[in-house]
Formats: sequence, structure tokens, C-alpha cells
Amino acid sequence: MKRAGIISVFLGMVVLFSGSAPAASSAPDEGHSTATVSPVSAEQLATKEPVIAVLAEDGISVSSFAAHASFLPVRAADLRTADIDAVVVSRPMLTRVAHDTALRAQLREVARQQKPVIATHTSLTELASHLGLTLPTLQTETTQPVMSSLVWGRNGVPRVQVLLISTDRMPTFGADDLSRAISNHVVRLAAPAAASPSTLPDGGTLPDAAAAQLSNSVFLPLITNTTANDPGIIGPGWKPVPEAEVVWNDCPFGLYREELRPDWVESDQDDNRDFYNLRIVQQTIPGKAANDAVYLDCEGSDYSTSRIRARADVYYQGQKLHEYGPTTTSGETTATVNIGFSGTSVALTIAWAFNIPSLRIEDRSDLALEWAEWDFIFAADQAPANTSFLTEPGVTVSTNQGIPLGMRRPVNLYWRNILGDIQRFDTWFYTVTPEVTEVECAPGDDEDC
Repeated sequence: MKRAGIISVFLGMVVLFSGSAPAASSAPDEGHSTATVSPVSAEQLATKEPVIAVLAEDGISVSSFAAHASFLPVRAADLRTADIDAVVVSRPMLTRVAHDTALRAQLREVARQQKPVIATHTSLTELASHLGLTLPTLQTETTQPVMSSLVWGRNGVPRVQVLLISTDRMPTFGADDLSRAISNHVVRLAAPAAASPSTLPDGGTLPDAAAAQLSNSVFLPLITNTTANDPGIIGPGWKPVPEAEVVWNDCPFGLYREELRPDWVESDQDDNRDFYNLRIVQQTIPGKAANDAVYLDCEGSDYSTSRIRARADVYYQGQKLHEYGPTTTSGETTATVNIGFSGTSVALTIAWAFNIPSLRIEDRSDLALEWAEWDFIFAADQAPANTSFLTEPGVTVSTNQGIPLGMRRPVNLYWRNILGDIQRFDTWFYTVTPEVTEVECAPGDDEDC
């Protein structure tokens, strides 16, 4: 029997942070009273560091950010989007947001102005629920969220991001690591959108090695619309929908970043089915290549990338896997993906390619079971294994009309050092919707509904 749990995926809650990093206190720290907090200063705005506002009403521990001058406590009443680059809220503050219509609208507007709203020790499910938005959500099994964010990219597409830490690594992840991760996230999003191969769709940037690889990638949208000659029919086309980014910091072994870039068929003339393309951008950063200035717990690591085994499992009630790519390679230096669907009145395909020097791909997919799976095997002592590297598989999936898309995603990472391989794994449960809509009735707001 197929899984009928797609709605429970959307409503489910991820395991919450319970590690050793200090949680937000219920009262301001001594010496960090919020009673006399001033708006962001002109001197701070003149610096090159991002200005990250920390909403102070709930007594969030500003002292944990004391080493970073870019973090400033600000009252909600003094929050001006033009003066800041991001807003940080704690989980207790999100609870207040869920019951404060004005503050909820204010934070939504901050995110729409390309300024991330960042919640500490919070899952994507909580973020979506308390902001009153239908956003991509994620559940995990062996990792814990320490930061979630929402921002609209320069391309007008909203994106959520979650930073995950393996449960057994939580004792090494402290408050200073969190503030550094937040600052790094904001800097990456605020980078100028120059015409550079290192620029991602959301305006963020990749490390140099990955940027060089991305510059050789090919993205060719191939659209055939057999209804286009009929002026009375609005033809279908792929529409970008809300994106999700997962960053898994698993130092000292390495880091794994995954971007889920979905496209949805608009006006598909099918009253029963919705069609999605999912482009999955996988970035491996082995411990030996991690940026010491950002990921101090990877400093001195001798781990390289050995293998990625990842699955896109859409075996849920009413869903169907139509196409996937790439398939098995044998000696090729480029992998190609050509996915999409063909119907009685329309054919839509999207294709791209990515470089795979010193890399072999094994296709382990099973269309009958509605999942695609790949092994990406890195040759030892070659550049892809020792540097930041991108791989980009993809799938085409259909769902019952109006039902969110669900995907179970087991990810197995194998890191290598002189002692051999070590396996690290997690299973992620994505929910994807074709658009972001506002939910006027937040949890506990029954009296206002």
C-alpha cells in the first residue's frame, strides 16, 4: 500500500533542538537589558558588515552574539526594513508572532524585501506555521535544526533554508557557532547579484571551486507547446515555485548543501493532476576543504568525499514518478538530465548537464516503486573528492490536483580518510507546494477566524 502520509508530512514537526547550545532565556541577560534599546545606529549602517536585528522583546540572549558587532537588539516598534539586512527571532518570539497579526505581517514584509527572517532552534514546519504561510517544510531523523530562515530571492521566488547538525555533533556546536552561521548566511544572501558563474538564483554565492564547475554547466529549457497556435487557449509552462535549501554541517567529516528547485506546470489543462520538476542541486564540501573562518569545527580535518547515495522517493498516495536523470555513466565526463512529461495536448521538458570529472554515477532507480536513486562515486585523491563539488539530479512527479508534493529523501554520505570510509546518514521528508499563500488563522487565533 502506498503511503498516505503526505498531509502528515506537511503537519509533522521535526525533532527540536535539545543540545548544549544555550537556549533563549525568558528574561534579558544581566547587563543586556532591552529597556533602553535604540534603533540601528548610523555608524553600524556605515560598516561593511551586515546589520542583523535581534528582536529583543522576548529577552533573547544578545550576549551570545556579543563577539559579532553586526548583531543589534531592536524593538519591533523600531524595526525599519531599510536599515537592516536580516531579522533574528527566537522560538519564544515566534510563538508571540503567531498571535500578533501586525508583527506577523511586518516579518513577512521583511522577507519579501529580500531580507531573511531567521528563527533560531526552529524547524521549517514551525517557521511556516507561526508566520502563517504555506512554505516548503522538512522533517528529519538523525539531525536537528539550529536555524531556519525565509527570504524572497532576487528572482521573486521565496526560499526557505534550514541548518542541520547531526545529533551526535551537537555538543560541539555552541552559541558562537550559531551566530557565525547566521552571519555567514546573511552575507551570502546579500552578495551583489553580479553576472558571475558563482551567483546562485537567490543571489548567494558558491565557493570558488564549485563556481568554476558551475560555469561549465548547461541549462537548456526545452518547451514544446502543441496548443500555442490556438489563441483561445492559454498554453502551459514551467513556473518556479518556492525553493528549499538544506545545509548539513557534519564537521569534522564535511558539509553537505542541498537545494531543491521545483518547477510546477501552470495551466496544464488537466483537472486531475499537478506536475512538478524537481532539480536537486547537491554540494559536497569535505572537511579538508571547509572554510576554517566559517566552520571552525572542520579545521584540521583530513576527510575527503568518497560517495553520495541519495534517493528521491515519491511513493505516496496519488503520486507518480514519470522521469528521472541522470542514468548510469561509464567513462563520461558530463552527465545529462532530460526530464518532463508528454500528454495528449502538450509536451514539456527541461534539460541540463553537469560535469563529472573523476566521478562515476550508478543508477539504482525503480520506476515501479516510484523512486529514483543514484550513487555518486568519487575517485580517491582527485579534485572532486577534495574540493567543493556539485551534482544535479532531477525528477518529474505528478500529484493529485491541489495536493502538496511529498518526497522521502534518504541521504547517505561517505567521507574518507587514511583509515577508510565513514558513513553518515539522515532521512528528510519534504513537502512542496506550488505557491506561498497566507494563512490568516494562525495557531491559537480561533477568536479572530
